[in-house]
Amino acid sequence: MRYPCKNRFARRVGVAGCVFALLALVGAGCAYFNTFYNAKKLYADASQTPKARDGATSSGAADQYKKAIEKCQALIAMYPKSKYVDDAMLLIGKCLYEQGEYGDAIAQLAELDSVSRDEDIRAEGRVYAARSYMAKDDIASAVPIARRLVDGDPDNASDESLFLLGTALVKLGEEDQAVKYLEQLATRYPKSAYRVEADLETAEVYAERGENEKSLAVYDRLKAVRLVEKDKIRYLSNLGKLHADMGEYAKAVAVFRELDGYVLDPVAKAANLLVAARAYAGLDSLPVAIDTYKTVAVSYPRSPFSAEAHYRLGEIYQDKLDSLQIAEREFNEVSGQSASSPFADEAISRSSAISKLLKLRDSLKSGAAVDSAGVEFDLAELELFQFKNYVKALGGYKKVLDEYPDSELAPKAAYAIAYIYDVNMGDAQKAREAYEHVVNRYPESQQAEYARQALTRFQTGQPLPPPDQQPGQQPTEQPPEQQPAQQPEKQP
Repeated sequence: MRYPCKNRFARRVGVAGCVFALLALVGAGCAYFNTFYNAKKLYADASQTPKARDGATSSGAADQYKKAIEKCQALIAMYPKSKYVDDAMLLIGKCLYEQGEYGDAIAQLAELDSVSRDEDIRAEGRVYAARSYMAKDDIASAVPIARRLVDGDPDNASDESLFLLGTALVKLGEEDQAVKYLEQLATRYPKSAYRVEADLETAEVYAERGENEKSLAVYDRLKAVRLVEKDKIRYLSNLGKLHADMGEYAKAVAVFRELDGYVLDPVAKAANLLVAARAYAGLDSLPVAIDTYKTVAVSYPRSPFSAEAHYRLGEIYQDKLDSLQIAEREFNEVSGQSASSPFADEAISRSSAISKLLKLRDSLKSGAAVDSAGVEFDLAELELFQFKNYVKALGGYKKVLDEYPDSELAPKAAYAIAYIYDVNMGDAQKAREAYEHVVNRYPESQQAEYARQALTRFQTGQPLPPPDQQPGQQPTEQPPEQQPAQQPEKQP
């Protein structure tokens, strides 16, 4: 059978020439296919090579990525109309991404997006562009690309697109939207490779927002999943913290004991030790809590971790052991460990207040002529306004009332007792009785007028007014350095 050749060249060379030309074209097709196939294989081999712990690409893998890029560039240069050109451009972008050359990857993928007509290839390129922006910590640039991937076909958005958009929005602080996309991923793609990390992100967002039950529900569904070590550590660390934040200290301790079987990086270990110590303190296992805090203080000197450890030790020695000298010493250590610690200012304030409290106590013990009622009253004020220790404050005010009932401070102490029961402890019955005592025992005092208003509120069932509208919202007229920034918080 003859295959007529209609072009001028074919007419000149005849049938043999036509066959030769056809073989040349087939050969060319094989050549650019083989070139791209080899580039893909180099990329696949390199991507299977484990990276270093810091995420760096090994020298062998880097060499393979480089060779893959060179083959793709050769294909594009020699066969610019090949059907593999778009694939080659995408593969170059992926190689650049894997090597950590994110800026070059973004530029390459942007060019691909502008010239390719293959929507699937463009979509994959956008995924790697979004990844590259996130790797550069340019989250604001990553979000529009990820949104385009998801919103372009919301019913068929891929698991990776949902994951990219959700995690990017978490970093931007848009948690409501982030959780929506991450939960979509969990629902639509329960077996996705991104499912575990999406669930971990979702649980952490809920915990940060104080939605503890929702966070627990996500962790519960992860119980049945076999986690790799890094995910297991993350899961246990955050679950233990969640239990501690919820006051479920025994559960928190059990979780942290399970973590003992894993090797943690120093930062994660320090953070977990601090939370575990808090859980032990919550269980009143004070020796274990103290030893754990001291371990952190010694193992991580001059760090935010040691600063918090000293602050927590100060709390234990002051609030639970009444060892004020030791507590003062621990609070004084905080700023020296880390001046930028969020506990530094409060530690200074508490140390100063302890110093005042110790001086007041010493004045009572000295035998010198002092205003004992005034000293006892000031001690109660410190406990209330500086330390928020309502039980000790009540004891101090009651001592003034019992031992110095005719003192000018007695009506203030009586009103302070009622105030603590009412505002800080939420004990309506004891508050009502204490207000009635103020009215009956000190009817002409200013505090009696405040107490009458409070009793009227009880009788009419009115809610507690906002702090700035409460008469006598502070039990006494305090010196400026003891005035609280706001009304003491109500304890459950």
